[in-house]
Amino acid sequence: MKLSIVIVSFNTKTFLKQLLQSIKASTDKFTKEIIIIDNASTDGSAQLATVKNHTNVGFAAANNQGIKQAQGDYLLLLNSDTKIFPDTLGKMIDFM
Repeated sequence: MKLSIVIVSFNTKTFLKQLLQSIKASTDKFTKEIIIIDNASTDGSAQLATVKNHTNVGFAAANNQGIKQAQGDYLLLLNSDTKIFPDTLGKMIDFM
């Protein structure tokens, strides 16, 4: 696994879906995993999550949950309200 992407979500379903679509459209060819930690959302975004917290444990603690599960050579902490360009991940890994 080349890259682990950890995303923390709290009631950001619309943004999270857009972010996941932008990752899916990425033009890189390496293996990656997406770990989504949901902090007790009520908007349905928990359905997209890898880990579903029953309470909001906070941003840092949720990131730490994802980091503990990460298997990649590289780790990217990505906010759920972002989007990436198709070549972003490839350029990032090439730089690293």
